[in-house]
Amino acid sequence: MYALYYANFVSGLQGLVADTLKHDVKDLLIKKILDGALVFETACPHERLTHKCFNNLFAVLNLHEMTSQRPLEAYIQEVCRQPFTAAPLSGKTPHTFRIITSYANQLTAIGENTRRNAEYHIARQTGLRLSRSKSDVEFWFLYRTEGISLFMQRLSCHTSFDKVLHKGELTPPLAYALCVAARLSRDALVLDPFCGYGAIPKACLTHLPVRTCYAFDINDEALAYTRRAMTGIPAKRAVIKKLDVYALPSLIPAESLDAIITDPPWGLYERLPLPLPRFYADMLERFATAIKPDGSITLLTAQTELVKSIVEKSNTLFIEETISVLVSGRKASIFRMKKRTR
Repeated sequence: MYALYYANFVSGLQGLVADTLKHDVKDLLIKKILDGALVFETACPHERLTHKCFNNLFAVLNLHEMTSQRPLEAYIQEVCRQPFTAAPLSGKTPHTFRIITSYANQLTAIGENTRRNAEYHIARQTGLRLSRSKSDVEFWFLYRTEGISLFMQRLSCHTSFDKVLHKGELTPPLAYALCVAARLSRDALVLDPFCGYGAIPKACLTHLPVRTCYAFDINDEALAYTRRAMTGIPAKRAVIKKLDVYALPSLIPAESLDAIITDPPWGLYERLPLPLPRFYADMLERFATAIKPDGSITLLTAQTELVKSIVEKSNTLFIEETISVLVSGRKASIFRMKKRTR
């Protein structure tokens, strides 16, 4: 039986996620592509819908396109007049619930009468007991600026990243998205020369069939953290070294890498040895030397216009794809670059 789902992820990745999800789920029917979210149908059990880019997965119990001066509250009142069936949960029997309300991707408060009516309706339909502080199940009322309202049941919940990741570490969904955007071949040789706390090498080695990932950085603390993160991965697959990007030619032979995937300094939070334009130009020159003629460079940075300007003047590289994303509230871009044919 087909079910309707809503999945959210990093803003801007909808095209990439849609393409990979179509490949992974054969009976997928995408109903709506939204900024940072997909609405789709499939008969695949939700336990198997574990796309590594997803932040959360929801069962859609009601979807409506409406306009109103108070669209969220009007929608909640409409939902409370209709019966619904909650999605079954595997592995546990739920006893309690709470509701979450979101307007334009921001959690928001609603009128107390509207909230009480919604809670009463859900309790009556499901037999669950209300618990506003901590619950077994969350029911979401969400309004998006596209004019879409959804009543949903949350099926998955990732751990709050700020509690488990090191400050400055890329989130696992974003690191995985960079690896997918690189379109890596089997047995690829991959480099992250600004590996930081190891998010990209870990995603690459854990989820994709690469042969070796070189993880370089100049920060001793970050490298120690990366080594701990790579516990269990053979040393020949995860080569972790302290190395400056300017010293790449001393260890990486020319035209030896299939891909470089990295999140270089953005010049916003750290001091660099050279002015940012010079640093980026030198960096891309060394990257171009290190990759094979058919290799690729996948780069995440907030320095969108600077990268475009450097590549436009380059005789070596061209930008094959650009994905605009939102990282911690800041606009950034994922660039996929290739070598120009000689």
